[in-house]
Amino acid sequence: MKVTQIAIVVVGIIQLGKMYAQSILPEVHGHRGTRYWMPENSVEAFQQAIVLGAKWLELDLICTKDSQLIINHDPYFKKSIFSEYPSENILQLNAEDCKKATWGLKDQPKYPYQKKVKTHIHTLEEAIQTVDKYCRENGFFLPYWNIEIKSLPHKKNWYPDRAFYARLVVKKVKNLNIEKRFLLQSFDAQLLKEIHKIDSTLPLYFLVIRPGSVEKRIQKLGFEPVGINPYYRFLKEDFVQSAHAKNLKVIPWTVNSPEAILKVKNMGVDGIISDVPDWVKFLIMEAPQNYETIPNPLKFSEQFLQTIQNDGNPNLLILKLYLSKSFQWANAEEQKQTFQNLFQAYEQLLKQRNPIASQKKSFYQRKIIGFQRSYISLNDLKMFIK
Repeated sequence: MKVTQIAIVVVGIIQLGKMYAQSILPEVHGHRGTRYWMPENSVEAFQQAIVLGAKWLELDLICTKDSQLIINHDPYFKKSIFSEYPSENILQLNAEDCKKATWGLKDQPKYPYQKKVKTHIHTLEEAIQTVDKYCRENGFFLPYWNIEIKSLPHKKNWYPDRAFYARLVVKKVKNLNIEKRFLLQSFDAQLLKEIHKIDSTLPLYFLVIRPGSVEKRIQKLGFEPVGINPYYRFLKEDFVQSAHAKNLKVIPWTVNSPEAILKVKNMGVDGIISDVPDWVKFLIMEAPQNYETIPNPLKFSEQFLQTIQNDGNPNLLILKLYLSKSFQWANAEEQKQTFQNLFQAYEQLLKQRNPIASQKKSFYQRKIIGFQRSYISLNDLKMFIK
């Protein structure tokens, strides 16, 4: 083979590689399971996220006094979430004491669609075993686990010594029989360093707020992680490109609005962490498998309504309304009739999902009834997806 022929083949392979890389869709990570629909960090939320199409389940780890790793976002029990809970910090409590805490019944203003389910604290091992069993029994692929290790260096009474913490996490994860179905992420660079010292083969991701430069992030860690996961609002395409040039992955958090989902997807990110994994899947996939796609709001169908009623998933209605803003309507009457059809379905679902919120005058009468009387604009709908 001549040099020119070899060159042509090489260029062709490079171009094919680029085309293949661009065709890969970002992985869907359900944030705390699926916080829009179910109580956060609960087994029920993880199971629902799988039903909605999430491949990865993101969760938060906290260490107890008796060196158990339980799933909770904060190192204490936040009273706005928990109904029953010990008042001490989790690091001062044994796991069995923590399991007395219950949540899932309090109204969450930011998540009015969250289903009311009384749930309990689980250890990491219990949650993975329960969810994996659920998947096997219901015909789902086993999930991947995005495990965030909570740690704040300036709050020493909330978290254990880093070296001990690192050893504990590594030991627990290796005993879980999840092999290559997990990653570990943390905002604490020193903790990631300690884990890397113990086992440099573990998939570590550096959580950050502002991406900064890839080189500075690597310098702060002292080693190259598998990926760097920034807050999506500060993410730029050049950061994604720089990370990929060093074979690092980028998985932004917590991406919920349709514009943000599509924006980071077009940047070429490797995954998207979201409270609404079904919404992410709906927007990034050409042929979603779990529900009917109707990009044209005029083609509202009973099948679509039946699908979301069966799934108990009002967010697809909200997404549909939101995307309808850019649709070119033939006349105002068409727009009004379509939105009224959708809102009647949404009203029914809201009553089922959150009867308390639906009874509030400020929420129900002013927004729902007002919209049906045609003096509420699409801008008012933004409050439903914040």
